[in-house]
Amino acid sequence: MTAGLLLAAGAGRRFGMPKALAPLRGELLVDHALRALVDGGCDPVVVVTGASAAEVAAHLGDRATVVENPDWASGMGSSLRAGLSALPDVDAAVVLTVDTPGVTAAAVSRLAALAAPDALARATYDGEPGHPVLLGRDHWAGVAELAVGDTGARPYLRGRAVAEVPCADVADGADADHPDDLTRFGGTVYGDLALTHLAKVAEHNASALDETAELVLSCVRADGLVLTSGAGHSLAAVAETFFRAGGLACVRPLVHDDLQVFGGARKATAAERRAGLAASVFAEVPRTGHEVLFIFSNSGVNPFPVELAQTAVDSGCPVVAVTSPRSSAGATRRAGGLLAEHATIVLDTLTGPGDVAYPPDSAVTASLSTLCNAFLWNLMLARLHDRAEAEGVELPRWRSSNVEGGDTANAALLERYGDRVPHLG
Repeated sequence: MTAGLLLAAGAGRRFGMPKALAPLRGELLVDHALRALVDGGCDPVVVVTGASAAEVAAHLGDRATVVENPDWASGMGSSLRAGLSALPDVDAAVVLTVDTPGVTAAAVSRLAALAAPDALARATYDGEPGHPVLLGRDHWAGVAELAVGDTGARPYLRGRAVAEVPCADVADGADADHPDDLTRFGGTVYGDLALTHLAKVAEHNASALDETAELVLSCVRADGLVLTSGAGHSLAAVAETFFRAGGLACVRPLVHDDLQVFGGARKATAAERRAGLAASVFAEVPRTGHEVLFIFSNSGVNPFPVELAQTAVDSGCPVVAVTSPRSSAGATRRAGGLLAEHATIVLDTLTGPGDVAYPPDSAVTASLSTLCNAFLWNLMLARLHDRAEAEGVELPRWRSSNVEGGDTANAALLERYGDRVPHLG
């Protein structure tokens, strides 16, 4: 048997984050490395963690044996020692570092084919040594004795007979020391970061989304309205909810002209911070007692979204807040509390303070909240569809005006909701 040993403990100081958690093509680097070892024939696979150990372990679940190295900050040598001591009684181990996403299962398989207790082998790329490295069981003690600092197995391999296994035709052994290096492996740094973030958002909010879909289904059954509101750039999310192909026809936006950034950015900022505006906007809606209100506000600290939530809840209307408690914690409070504190259900965008995400090590641009808002709304619509189908409830949904029959179908919905949703006029 040949085990896999994945070294994934570093903090990635030059990279800007632990490399194990760095996104690439919709997955994390630790996923790419683990798959290469497993598909290359290694069983079991031991993953050594250090920085962000709990998060890496939670992400891996039961896909590998996870060993935490408390001395990870001293360098890769301590992680190699920790990993070797955790290996079972197998003939050899294929050692791989988490920051070589170009290493493939084919390269691992070539090394694993040489497994024997006395084996020593390493991949080469155009004559240059790299990862993975095969260490036979007879050598583990010697490797561990010399593995100090960031040297890994190199001191032990130096001067010994090591089989060189050319792998350049099936893999790329280059290290990823900076986020920009991932472009070499088909990654786009912000794109991969965004895809990974959205996956986390979906997982984190799964239970809350189920509750939200049930709440909206009850609203639809009772012929109520789904109210949606926001201010500033959060109005982009409100636009996603309203008169949208595939979207609900029973949506009524709660907006005010002063909140629109296109009407004046300074005026919109002032309006969002204006006490009392939310109550007057909410009062415009004739209530039946079957409404549900969605409020999009990533920071969740300004008077308009906070007071709107307070007003709605006090009147008996449930509130779904699409916000970021983490962003709220780092923002200046301008109202009596936070949006999340007054909500019936919170859908968390998981974004950080300032709503910027790029570059990862010192973010100054490229937001995530707009993507998260639209994603969470559409995740809710998908769950709502499944529930409605299961319970035989017909949802009032818009069709694209650019497909056959769309205008006719929409005309009936315009007639049905026109009086209650003045924005459809």
